[in-house]
Amino acid sequence: MSLSAHRGGAMDKAGYRKESLERVGRLTEDDRSAKDSLLCIGLRGFLEGLGGIRYVAGFMPIGSEPGIRPILEGITDGIDLLLPRYVSLSSSYELVRIDDLGRDMRPGRYGILEPIAERIGFRREDLDFSGLFVWLVPGLGFDRFGHRLGRGGGYYDRLLGFHRGIRVGICYDCQLFASLPHESHDLPVDWVVTETRVLKCQ
Repeated sequence: MSLSAHRGGAMDKAGYRKESLERVGRLTEDDRSAKDSLLCIGLRGFLEGLGGIRYVAGFMPIGSEPGIRPILEGITDGIDLLLPRYVSLSSSYELVRIDDLGRDMRPGRYGILEPIAERIGFRREDLDFSGLFVWLVPGLGFDRFGHRLGRGGGYYDRLLGFHRGIRVGICYDCQLFASLPHESHDLPVDWVVTETRVLKCQ
């Protein structure tokens, strides 16, 4: 299966964002539910295949993002789940360790579920290097080189700077592009998981 090409000439990031949202918008609710299930099966198998994971830094899906909550709820057996929380004083995101998605989360910035204020932010000095640190990275699109199409603003790129780890992009097949525009400060992912494939980025 080839990566999706866009119609017409070269586009900037705004054009690709519009194209991606239109593609996902053409999916029915049943389409997305079926794709989410397949993606979670593939992602679970990928994570199990890695082995030795100590941390999974995930995200709470919104809008066009695939529904990976079953993966987040299934993280156990000595693996810490970390989720982002917006910090208004620094206009940035921090990671927070979560024990229970139902108890430890509430709507935050833009209505996105975030860790409650009572949960302490996770610091670099808290890292346990005995196992792998895996990022599950949201995006409006990815290409075969691991370049990510975000929502603009660079918030997630700055969050990814917390720790290198293994970066795994999460999207639907229709959000894969042959090549995306990128800048030197954009942080690529190492893998992309969709409902049909696990792609090792070049």
